[in-house]
Amino acid sequence: MSLNDYNQLAEKYRESDVKPDKRFSILPTVLKAVGSLRGKTVLDLGCGSGFFSRAFIEQGAKFVTGIDNSEVQIEEARKFAGAHEEYRLADAFIDSLPNADVIHAPFLINYLAKNEEIVNFLKNVRGSLNEGGVAVFVIDLPTALDLKKYGATKRVDGNMKDGAPMTITLYNGDGAVICDLHAFYISSETFGSCLREAGFSSVSIIEPVVSEKGEHLFGKDYWNEYLKDTQLGYYLCS
Repeated sequence: MSLNDYNQLAEKYRESDVKPDKRFSILPTVLKAVGSLRGKTVLDLGCGSGFFSRAFIEQGAKFVTGIDNSEVQIEEARKFAGAHEEYRLADAFIDSLPNADVIHAPFLINYLAKNEEIVNFLKNVRGSLNEGGVAVFVIDLPTALDLKKYGATKRVDGNMKDGAPMTITLYNGDGAVICDLHAFYISSETFGSCLREAGFSSVSIIEPVVSEKGEHLFGKDYWNEYLKDTQLGYYLCS
């Protein structure tokens, strides 16, 4: 299942690694959510060229397995893979997943239009968690706020209802368009319901943060508007 051809988008999409929001808030918030990775195995779903996977290794993960359905992105990730990383070509929505202590699934939920599809995917993720493991999901929660200067704008076609088509435009640090991505809107209430239906008994919403480096480079005031409404939901689940 693919709304976006990441084989075609791979080169452009790698430019998103320099987006201010991705470097200085999304990544630090994900690392805050997963907590200590020392001695843990991590499964990075939709890993792309390994942006998050490499960060997990740097934070002390025992082993990271990245999965993506783009041959081009997997090949790119493998170029920089160390001894404690493995990158597999697979579809996280339909293929069986390896077990892990931590499963990271950023933005994948928004590629599913129907609640049934979301629940089935969540059940697959939950079933792949080792005992005591946690899953971290990041979903897009668009509002009317324009966050272009931070790296993204999001537009829902028609009414804000579950399954409505959504266009996400990514911008680099200079405000130039990187690419458009196509996805589906899902409300935070619906996602919470899907998590419960999938069997997750503990769900925590993680408040977004900005790294010290991000504050130093741009100043604290720069991030005020962003932190009021990042248009993202971070969920820590077990």
